[in-house]
Amino acid sequence: MNRIAIESDSLNSISTIKNGVPTNHPLVSAIKDILDRDWLWTLDHIPRQKNMAADWIAKCSCNQNRGLEILTTPPPGPFFYLTP
Repeated sequence: MNRIAIESDSLNSISTIKNGVPTNHPLVSAIKDILDRDWLWTLDHIPRQKNMAADWIAKCSCNQNRGLEILTTPPPGPFFYLTP
């Protein structure tokens, strides 16, 4: 894998990672170190309304056991956010 697309609904975070901060912030520095590796990446803002399903899945995963879990059917929660 040498290409990655990163999307976040936090415009502030996107701006901080792309433009840096006045002081040397350890988290921003760690993210930039990872992004400077040998791969192509994009970092884009996505509106919160369009990110609700991914946000629900991420929050739901915090309550699960660690490790790989293969789902045979999609979880029911995100469908609420996917309706037009």
